[in-house]
Amino acid sequence: MKKEWWIALSVVLVVLNLFYLLENSRIKKFSFCDVLSKNSLEISPLPDKKSSLTMLVYFSYRSGENKMKESIYWNKLYKDFSRKEISIIGIMPEEDIENFIKKYNILFPVVKDPNMKMPRRFFIFLTPFKLILGRDGNIFYMAPSSSNEESHREFYFYVVELIKRVKYSEEMSKINK
Repeated sequence: MKKEWWIALSVVLVVLNLFYLLENSRIKKFSFCDVLSKNSLEISPLPDKKSSLTMLVYFSYRSGENKMKESIYWNKLYKDFSRKEISIIGIMPEEDIENFIKKYNILFPVVKDPNMKMPRRFFIFLTPFKLILGRDGNIFYMAPSSSNEESHREFYFYVVELIKRVKYSEEMSKINK
């Protein structure tokens, strides 16, 4: 009887969490400073945003070696596509970000989030965690990384296909105006 009560409570909490995420599925404005370049970055998916998609990667020292192997594919996305198609921003809560960036050869901007605004907003408990947002702030993808190499490749190809579809959709909307 006790076990069934806990299961029912867990299901209710998961459902409430999903309703909250669906109701608040647009990201709000966050401002950060890139650790290496010291440039100010604003994560705000407004209609005049330059990139069609924004990929946020939340990672930390607890991310684990196997899961961080996916950084090869994040860097590949950063190199293969223009900033008009996708902008990628890394987010870390820790202080010693420079060594982490060098260790994993992160090519895209990384910002420090010591107050953990992002994980609290999206209930992120595992790292690395990826979030892909559209220009209007809608969430296209939201999931933690796995330690499986095949999953890393699948994610890369998913994002490539997503970029193509968004680009096509934007071109069609220009034609229809």
